[in-house]
Amino acid sequence: MPIQSVERAAAIIELVDAAPLGLTEIARAMDLPKPTVHGLVRTLVDVGFVQQDPDTGRYSVGDRLGRVGHGLDRHELRSLATNWSDRLAARLRLEVHLAVPDGFDALVLLDHVFRPDDSPQTLRIGEHQPVHATALGKVLLALAPGVGPVRALSLVAYTSASLVEAAALTAELGEVRRRGWAVEAGEHQPGIGGVAAPVRDVGGVVVAAVGVVGPQQQLLDTSHAPRPAVVQQVVAAGRAISQQLAHRW
Repeated sequence: MPIQSVERAAAIIELVDAAPLGLTEIARAMDLPKPTVHGLVRTLVDVGFVQQDPDTGRYSVGDRLGRVGHGLDRHELRSLATNWSDRLAARLRLEVHLAVPDGFDALVLLDHVFRPDDSPQTLRIGEHQPVHATALGKVLLALAPGVGPVRALSLVAYTSASLVEAAALTAELGEVRRRGWAVEAGEHQPGIGGVAAPVRDVGGVVVAAVGVVGPQQQLLDTSHAPRPAVVQQVVAAGRAISQQLAHRW
């Protein structure tokens, strides 16, 4: 079995260990075509590592495998990301946040690197934020398993710019999946912008998001599009942290 197939099979097991999922959900989480995922899932079912509920069609860990252990340790993730978060803050002179899902409708900040200036700042590690009103949250909502769906969210208006219509949020999440990063423009806090990118584990599953926040005029242009240099640096940081996660295996 090719190494890539083994890695993908391991990622599927991790996904369905966290929560029973349908084929479409697994394919979306792994960013792979459904036929590819179907072949891998069928193999795992055949050997008893994964089982399918005949009523719901969803997949879960099979009796032969049992529980596959706890997921990625959050302290380890924060430790692996520290160097890249520090560099990102220094290069862009913005706050850097690292977040993971906290339930289906929120995120929690694992790390917060202060912007490198002398202005008053409050440490926000452990803070919970909504997934629909932040760039970090949109990345997780669009790409991470177990977050959402949109129809289950309470789309609270934190500001006049918050996305409170399911159709508008769904359309934006489609853009996040297409381009691989997310933006916020005063949707959680007035005048504050943000750009975020995914962090993936060795199997390609999105497990976290990293991003920057700061004054809108520093991150975005007048049409609320993020400045290319900001996007480039944030996406690069997400990829670098993902590579660190892959090397831990």
